[in-house]
Amino acid sequence: MLDRLGMISGCGTGYVGYFMNNMEKAAKFYGFNREKRKQIVLTTFEGAIRHLLETGISFEKLVEEVATPGGITQKVIKNLEKKRYFATLKASIDQGYYKVQKIARNLERAEKAVISGKLY
Repeated sequence: MLDRLGMISGCGTGYVGYFMNNMEKAAKFYGFNREKRKQIVLTTFEGAIRHLLETGISFEKLVEEVATPGGITQKVIKNLEKKRYFATLKASIDQGYYKVQKIARNLERAEKAVISGKLY
């Protein structure tokens, strides 16, 4: 269970940072300087998190509230879905999970070798 939790919670900060970094990179193409890009991304995440915490709504509900039918946000989200954003994210997290499992197997083998006296 800890390995699965680690894939979401332990590594999640890195995933969020990666997404934020890419949002900042995208903002560069729209003419914002570095300082302004960072401020925009940080306040966007801060506002979303504050709203989620204050209202207790689900992530899906937040998307529904913001992604107006026929609007800009919905257009962007539909494109992410078309590009299989979730499938790509899930497959990437799976790769990390496989690595965790491999490390765990190697540690178990090493532990058995130490216990059996086969480690020199």
